[in-house]
Amino acid sequence: TKTEETKTETKAAADGKLAPADQLYCWVAAGLSVSYYIHPKMGLAAVKDFLGCKVEVMGPTESDVNLQCDAIEQAIAMNPQGIVVHSYGSETTALINKAMDQGIPCVCSDSDNSGSNRYLCCGTGNYAAGTTGGKYLVEALGENFTVCFLSCPSAENICDRIQGYKDVLANYPGITVLADGTSNADVETAAASTAAVIQANPDVDIFVCCDGAAPTCAATAIQEAGKTGEIKLMAMDRDAEILQKIKEGSVTATLVQKSALMPFYAILSLYVDYNYADSLGYSHA
Repeated sequence: TKTEETKTETKAAADGKLAPADQLYCWVAAGLSVSYYIHPKMGLAAVKDFLGCKVEVMGPTESDVNLQCDAIEQAIAMNPQGIVVHSYGSETTALINKAMDQGIPCVCSDSDNSGSNRYLCCGTGNYAAGTTGGKYLVEALGENFTVCFLSCPSAENICDRIQGYKDVLANYPGITVLADGTSNADVETAAASTAAVIQANPDVDIFVCCDGAAPTCAATAIQEAGKTGEIKLMAMDRDAEILQKIKEGSVTATLVQKSALMPFYAILSLYVDYNYADSLGYSHA
């Protein structure tokens, strides 16, 4: 209510802090043209309305970590009350640490950078997600098949998911795991890599995609090779194209995460840190 907003603004002024409406929180990712980000953006819009603060969505449309680093630099220059980084690689470490050194709290969302000084990460338990997927593959395909993972080596969340899968599959000697293909969370890269793997390994039984960009393009590459139905595909996330391909039968199944909730909680954690850390009496240490 308006009365509650006035009380909040008065308290903020008394504490020497900005009123919620004047507080800025930046969320920085990369590859923003990918449909995966529909749901994170919904979460960011929701937390903005819930808290009454300003939320800036930043980052390149391309899946380029160097361009993401440029965006983090821009966010730091805005001197916000906090920055959320959906990290596309270890290259973001220096920028996260720079923000922290300048007194701008940073957290990660979805894709972590655990090697940085960020306070925390709000995201899926990615290794556990991978083990869930691995168990599903065994239930669905049995104990004798050949699998190829499409990877994004620079992204910590995707590497953790793949490791979870592989640790489950390692218990079954009849399962052959090929060298990883590459998606880099980029549609063209995923399509080209899938086609190359099929050509080199025509006996592959299933591709596993661990990011939201790869599945639809991998399905197209399988179709173009004339192997729809013969080569199966395990997806990640739930955009409209993935769900349609499940209906069509070109995607076998998908692992779904709460992708709107992750940035919501990330912004909320920064808001609590700025507004209530002193009164709550907690220490980041």
